[in-house]
Formats: sequence, structure tokens, C-alpha cells
Amino acid sequence: INFTTAPLANVPPTVSAGADQTITLPTTSVTMAGTATDSDGTIATRTWSKVSGPTAFTITSPTSLTTTITGLINGTYVFRLTVVDNSGASVSDDVSIIVRDTTAPKVSITAPAAGTVSASIALSATASDNIAVDHVDFHIDGNYTTTVGTDATSPYSVTWNTTTVPNGAHTLTARAYDTSGNFTTSSSVAVTVSNT
Repeated sequence: INFTTAPLANVPPTVSAGADQTITLPTTSVTMAGTATDSDGTIATRTWSKVSGPTAFTITSPTSLTTTITGLINGTYVFRLTVVDNSGASVSDDVSIIVRDTTAPKVSITAPAAGTVSASIALSATASDNIAVDHVDFHIDGNYTTTVGTDATSPYSVTWNTTTVPNGAHTLTARAYDTSGNFTTSSSVAVTVSNT
């Protein structure tokens, strides 16, 4: 009597890309520690790739289970670890990396100087940020629900028609927003409106 045994079906490997991570700028890199096992063979290849997120990044060792990803910018990334066993079975696992920007921009009013103003004048400000300034809003008398104007291009400036407010003392402020929604309000400039 002859017995013939059928070959056992290949058992796919198991893989974990590790836990999701959150970092805060100025940190721009993370270490990824993936794991993979194959119960009936060996892991033949392992590959890290980006699934979604900003375009800026570098995977230093894309064919190793443990690697460092550098050059990350503000946003949410999804990276994938794919492993293939010695019989060709492939499995993947995804991990999210959230990069947060919590640094508010800097802003100051450059014009007008404190003093008397009338008619239409320019309101100007300088603004900077560790990532990017999105826009600058100009406000009167601490009213942040309405703006005199908004400028998204440096140098930041709008025209203010002073006849839209009563004669007398007023304060001017600029509020700069970065691309992450952080904002800073400038020191105020005191002016006296005098229109006839």
C-alpha cells in the first residue's frame, strides 16, 4: 500500500507595523519597529511604503523591520509595512503618524505708528512662523469677530477707511494665523481718528 500526502497549504505570515504615533514639531522623525513571523517558513522580504499624507518624508531603511522616517512635516501620514514569506504569501499592516505644529506665529504692526489718523490709511504688519504664515487679519478696538481686512501675502497690508469709525481713540491689532490654525495677536497700536 502506498500513501501519498498532499502538501500542506502555505500559512501566510503575520505582520505588525507597530503602534500609531504622534509627534510635535520641531521633532521631524520617528522610529518604526515592525514585527513579522512566519509559522511554516521564513520572511523573504519586508518593505515600508507611504500610503497617504504629505509628500515630505524619507524612509531611511525601507527594507528593514526597524527603520527611521525623517523629514516629516505637519499633517497625518499612513505608512505600510508589507512582508512576503518564502512561499510568496504577502500581508501588510498600516500605522499612522500624526505630526502636530503647536508653535504660534509672531506678528507686529509696522504701520501706522501711534498718533492721529484720518481718511484712508494702510495697516501693515510683519509676521513669521516656524512652518508658514497662512494669513494676517487686522482688527479695531479688540473686535475679533470682524476684520478690517485680511492679507495672505507678505508684506501683509490692508487699507482702512477711518471714516467707518467715530472720531476719537481706537486701538489697532493684527492677528497672524499659521497653516495649522495657531494664531498670535500683536501688541496694540493706539490711534486717534480725526476726520472732518
